Amino acid sequence: MQEKAFETELTALKFNLIVFGSLTLMLILFGFIFRDKISRIANQDIRGPLAFDTVQLILSTPFLGTGPGNFQKDFPPHASDTLKKRI
Repeated sequence: MQEKAFETELTALKFNLIVFGSLTLMLILFGFIFRDKISRIANQDIRGPLAFDTVQLILSTPFLGTGPGNFQKDFPPHASDTLKKRI
């Protein structure tokens, strides 16, 4: 009886490994096939650099912040070159 349960567990483990391996392989192939398009989109996207530079602004004024309505005035000194190129 225990031998049958062990075989069932082993079969389930093999199945899970095959599914996981197949999905991983598909994701890797997807990345290689569409890497140029993904790279172009990532290089045009401003959300990452904007978020990073906003964190820099928050760290420069951690307790009181910049105040309401002052983001446009206080943010430009904290904007990175990467963000400036993408805007």
